[in-house]
Amino acid sequence: MNIPRSSISLACVLAFSLLCAAHKAGASVGAATQFTSVEAESRFLGGGASVVALTSAPTNQYSSPQLEASGHAYVQLTATGQYVQWTNNTVQNITAINLRSCIPDAPDGGGITSTIDLYVNGLFRQAFSVNSQQNYCYEGTNYNGQTDKTPADGDPRDFWNDTHAFISGAAVAPGQTISFQMDSSNTAAFYYIDVIDLEAPPAPLTAR
Repeated sequence: MNIPRSSISLACVLAFSLLCAAHKAGASVGAATQFTSVEAESRFLGGGASVVALTSAPTNQYSSPQLEASGHAYVQLTATGQYVQWTNNTVQNITAINLRSCIPDAPDGGGITSTIDLYVNGLFRQAFSVNSQQNYCYEGTNYNGQTDKTPADGDPRDFWNDTHAFISGAAVAPGQTISFQMDSSNTAAFYYIDVIDLEAPPAPLTAR
């Protein structure tokens, strides 16, 4: 069957127009969420905190914190007084926060627990619990997807863990600052900070 060339051209034009319209209508991809994610490496650093970033492509199959980090970069806190600070640039009064962080594994594997101090507008608010109990699998000499939790068996992967908590005291209003700071009471050897999610969750549902 012969189809007129003009019909084919018209069909192409119509298909392209529909594709463009769909692209414009779907410019915002993904689900609408009640939280705002903000990276650590693009925020204010104090006390000697520094950014670690992936600057070149990996040369082997093994992982690293910066390879797994959101944006392939994170902030490292390794000494007392170091901190990373964000300004609440949302239009919400923030009452909950999720921290994606990494602290050391236990010497024999299995993870440790610790805290990192949370400040609002420069004032201490709470000791925020973090752990590495869900982190750290070790590859051995072959990248075979094993879930080995023994550090002596090779190179680590799965560096990051998410911890969610309500912010104690008053909500963090727009324009106020939130900081995570390594204080003397925070006993892990290091705290790697990747990203935080700021949230204003609705009130609890009432049981019926």
